[in-house]
Amino acid sequence: MTVDEKAEQSYLEARYNVTDEQLVARINAAPDIGGALLVELNEFMEKKMTTEKIEAWRRLGDVYLQDARQPELSMRSRADAAFDACYMYARCVVGEHSELYKHPDESVLTLACAELGWVHSVLRPVRQHLHRRFEPLRDGSEFDVLMALALRLKEAAGALDKTFSSK
Repeated sequence: MTVDEKAEQSYLEARYNVTDEQLVARINAAPDIGGALLVELNEFMEKKMTTEKIEAWRRLGDVYLQDARQPELSMRSRADAAFDACYMYARCVVGEHSELYKHPDESVLTLACAELGWVHSVLRPVRQHLHRRFEPLRDGSEFDVLMALALRLKEAAGALDKTFSSK
């Protein structure tokens, strides 16, 4: 042991009234503050990322809703845009669990109904559109109902945000 190490050991013994071995034991027994802070930081970042993702989905839903309102587009394009708005707002309602699926997946619509306490059949037109989306002769006649459901889902997703932010 060098003179510096002996001096440091003497200082620690005098300062903390413990031997070097006792001090090491105390340090080892203490909670890992750095690790705990890292866990909290990771949890915070996950929540923030989830919040940012949900906000991005909402903005995307708003863009699709705006596209659906463009009269210069074909009814088929407007119906597709209304469907996409429905789907993005449903993802907002479901939250991070919607990332468990390859998109678009009708399970997200089912989960959104469950989360909102809606009867499963409410979003049947959206699920039907998902299955018929790439039919070549589809005319977009389902636009009105998809638009109504998009607005209803947007409102429901916004109401959920207000509920969670007030807690």
